[in-house]
Amino acid sequence: MLRRSGKILLCAALLLLQLDGLLGYRQALAAAAVTPKLVAGYYHTASLVSSGEVYSWGYGDRGQLGDGTWNTRTTPVMAKNLNHVIDIHSGVRSSMALRQDGTVWTWGANENGQLGIGTITNVNAPAQVPGLSGIKAISGGLAYHGMALSENGTVWTWGKNDNGELGNGTTTQQNSPVLVAGLSDVTAIAAGGYYSLALKSDGTVWAWGVNGSGELGDGTTTERHVPVQVAGLTDVMAIAAGGSHSLAIRQDGTVWAWGNNTYGTLGDGTRTHRTRPVQVRNLQHIVAVAGGGYHSLAVDQAGNVWSWGDNSQQQLGLSSNASSLIPVPVTGIEHVREISAGGFHSVAMKKDGTVWGWGYNSGGQLGDGTYNNTRGIPTLTKAVLDTTSPDTGSGSLNPHSITSDSVALEWPKASDNMTEQHKLQYLLYSSGSPNIGDVSQMDRNGKPVGSYAADQTGMVVNGLAAGTDHYFNVMVKDAVGRKSAYRMLKVTTLWPQIYSLTYDGNGHTEGNVPVSSGLFARGDEAVVAGNTGQLGKDGHVFDGWNTEADGSGIDYPAGGKLIFGTEDVTLYAQWKAIQAPIELKATSYTPFHQSVGVEKDVTLQVVFNEEVTAVSGKSITIRLASDHRVVENVDAADAGSVTILGNAASIDPLNDFDAGAAYYVEIEPGAFTGNHSGTGFAGIQGRMLGALRSGNMRLRRTTLICKHWRCVRRAEKQR
Repeated sequence: MLRRSGKILLCAALLLLQLDGLLGYRQALAAAAVTPKLVAGYYHTASLVSSGEVYSWGYGDRGQLGDGTWNTRTTPVMAKNLNHVIDIHSGVRSSMALRQDGTVWTWGANENGQLGIGTITNVNAPAQVPGLSGIKAISGGLAYHGMALSENGTVWTWGKNDNGELGNGTTTQQNSPVLVAGLSDVTAIAAGGYYSLALKSDGTVWAWGVNGSGELGDGTTTERHVPVQVAGLTDVMAIAAGGSHSLAIRQDGTVWAWGNNTYGTLGDGTRTHRTRPVQVRNLQHIVAVAGGGYHSLAVDQAGNVWSWGDNSQQQLGLSSNASSLIPVPVTGIEHVREISAGGFHSVAMKKDGTVWGWGYNSGGQLGDGTYNNTRGIPTLTKAVLDTTSPDTGSGSLNPHSITSDSVALEWPKASDNMTEQHKLQYLLYSSGSPNIGDVSQMDRNGKPVGSYAADQTGMVVNGLAAGTDHYFNVMVKDAVGRKSAYRMLKVTTLWPQIYSLTYDGNGHTEGNVPVSSGLFARGDEAVVAGNTGQLGKDGHVFDGWNTEADGSGIDYPAGGKLIFGTEDVTLYAQWKAIQAPIELKATSYTPFHQSVGVEKDVTLQVVFNEEVTAVSGKSITIRLASDHRVVENVDAADAGSVTILGNAASIDPLNDFDAGAAYYVEIEPGAFTGNHSGTGFAGIQGRMLGALRSGNMRLRRTTLICKHWRCVRRAEKQR
């Protein structure tokens, strides 16, 4: 027959907070979710899921599964009529739960009054323990008695009391709760096989009950019916009780043990019972411990599991039956958050909420759907303790910077009972209809904007239709993949702001500025006009456009593209000053020097280096080259004979030239004045036969026609 056993109990609420802090697991818990928990009874396992219900598996012959039957289960079943649970524990063949309202509920074996309900009748569904309220922690251990810690730091006990384990000064069994004598300021409790432990706020540990193997750690083997202090142990932050051995974690992360050591459960490398605490070997940075019937477990800060003691049923998870007198690492499992040791099996919960088990599985206590076997290594069970989705808090999406085609959205960070807040992932959804109000609607109707991203609290959405209703919502999921939706938000984009393009002549003196009749929104393009209205400005030439009158803005050439921002645009004409000549000079003559074959009715032309004005009283003289006789004398300002067009002066003689004769032209100095330089033309002076001196132009007429001359006269002169 299997030996009687006991079970660890972690230090309730305070311990859980401390462990979370050391492991880096501390999170803001969702309002509707609780921290999951896992406890192993002698032949069954119970779990608290994050939604506040209790699920159990394994032997149910005493009703310890709480599902209203006496049946054994190889997969989790839910306890009946029980919710809002915040803590659980188990006895040898019983279970217990603490509800949010501070009441305690129990079910299962009750031959020793361990349910505390005033009878010794077994029950297969949760029943309230009368007389208890304001409770903040509970413990049943692998024991036949129960414990409860009040908010005021006092402790209540009930059940079997043959060895004084109830601590009320007697050995009389109690079927209802009684107050432990002389004990206050308690922060955590743990029920051993036939003894009890309490941790006080000053870091000391107190014990009472059976002490034949030194379970109480007071340096003796004397049974105690009231609490005594464990010798030489301070700065304790967590305690645990096995079948007949005790464990404690000090603030420095070391583990200390005392009591029965037949199977090496104390982990000090011996099999010697210890009446005082001794340090467990090989362990540091430990954040959680658990005591089983004859074996022990620990979790370090990195989430690794260590085991030691009896391994007859492979409860150490070493893939063998070899026991160990010192802690050894359990392979095949990591990132562990919660552990518990049963009579001959072990269970652990990982950070993702999955449950793993190993060891004895006669009644399905490992929860993997099988029974009548053992598992030598950690095996994934059917239990998942994270049953709640992340909590979105207010769930509000806050819009800002709404434009005609974009909006910026922000939302508060969600929280989760298991996944660390910075690891929660977010995905924004959009829709043109109000049909993304929850997770299923978002999956079915929503359009994802991007992809899931961790620790995201905002996003800018672009490319929206103007003046339109748009709907948004955010999905957040935890490490297990459970999702929550924020509150759907309606955003109406603005109609686009309309902008104009205006042209400014910027001091022009002639012509007309272009007119743009277009209306433009942000991002629209406009083609910049050229000088289509023949703009002009005295002494300047047109040189494009600029957004500033002084040219300090952006230049735009004719035909360039202007992209609108968020304001009207005015383009100012840019003017480039004409460099004025310093001296008026003739640059070409028509007909040119020593031309042959000139038409008799040719028009003479002089081109200057700037625009000119003819001066009255100054003459243009045409002479016959042979005898210098004046053929014709014209006043430079005679509009009938001299035409000025810009920088060109055309002279149209009244008489035709004689055939075969040679002529030359004289222009009196000052006959033309430069409009820009203000200087007078030096003229064409002197005479020369057969050739022209510098400054003179000689003309010879023949019957040939030089096609590049301007030789066309008015029709009436040809008659």
